[in-house]
Amino acid sequence: AQVCGPFAFGLGLGGSSTQRRAMADSIRVTSLRPRAGTGALVPCSAGDCPSMISVRARLAALSRCLVIQAAWNFERLQNMGFAYCVEPALRELYRDPAQRAQALRRHLDLFNTHPYMAGYVVGAALQAEEEVAQGRADGNQVSALKLGIAPALAALGDSFFWATLRPVAAMVAVAWLWL
Repeated sequence: AQVCGPFAFGLGLGGSSTQRRAMADSIRVTSLRPRAGTGALVPCSAGDCPSMISVRARLAALSRCLVIQAAWNFERLQNMGFAYCVEPALRELYRDPAQRAQALRRHLDLFNTHPYMAGYVVGAALQAEEEVAQGRADGNQVSALKLGIAPALAALGDSFFWATLRPVAAMVAVAWLWL
């Protein structure tokens, strides 16, 4: 499985294509599972690796995405809302309060994306955070992942919801009034 693809860095960060490819390769994380019978570690295919994060924690993170802008601030924008979203999963991933606090501080960096697209970033960050908890990735890679994905999804969300869907909905409403 790949935590994020090179497209995220091609859209969000500068540098040469070689630098972007090296960045993407440094974040690519492969999940491993023990092979039945032999115990040897083999890469997981889609859906056959058990997650450390329960469905309940994932649903809690998803439902908290609805209020991601409730604690919006001018210094770091949606950072507190993002940390609020990932907190239930971090509680399951890190039983040690010091490690959990460090992981939560990692998510208090600057964060800004379209609020309707925030769920995608939360999901990707939780997957990357799970890799960090298992010791297969570095905590800085989670921040780099968020930095790469969030601006691209913000541009996509703004252009679709505000520049396309809103005018179309207004035209439909006006047309309905004329009928």
